[in-house]
Amino acid sequence: TCNWGEQTVKSGAPWTAKQLRLKSKENLHKLWYVFLKEKNMLLTLEQEAKRQRLPMPSPERLKKVERSIMRLDTVVKEREDSLRLLQTGQERGRPGEWRRNVFWQNLLVSKSNEYKRQRFFEPSHVAPYTRLQNTERKKRENGNQKMLAPMFPKKTALASDH
Repeated sequence: TCNWGEQTVKSGAPWTAKQLRLKSKENLHKLWYVFLKEKNMLLTLEQEAKRQRLPMPSPERLKKVERSIMRLDTVVKEREDSLRLLQTGQERGRPGEWRRNVFWQNLLVSKSNEYKRQRFFEPSHVAPYTRLQNTERKKRENGNQKMLAPMFPKKTALASDH
């Protein structure tokens, strides 16, 4: 508001993706709202300048903010993709589109049955740990059964065989 009527306003450079990659998730979230507030302020300033038939001071600021928002969105998508790749081994997200049901809940509607047929991919460096957990669980269950057998001698069937 103190820059109203001036032809040029000093502004910094847009945020680069390299700078944004160094930020934490919380800081990116805060920056998103800062960019959003700045964009709304600049759009309001642009409309007011049009209404008063005056030139908007430094219109390139709006492009800088929009460029920063696009880069922030790119960085967040990169992080989501890398997390999905680590957790599931899938490079791309699940195909489909988001729709709202009658209760205003967001639901992913799948577009292909092929995705549903895919098996869960386990990276080779994770497989030994998963097998280790499974063998430890089986040993623990066998130990529990041996401990309970003297207490319940007439029960021969396992609890899961009902």
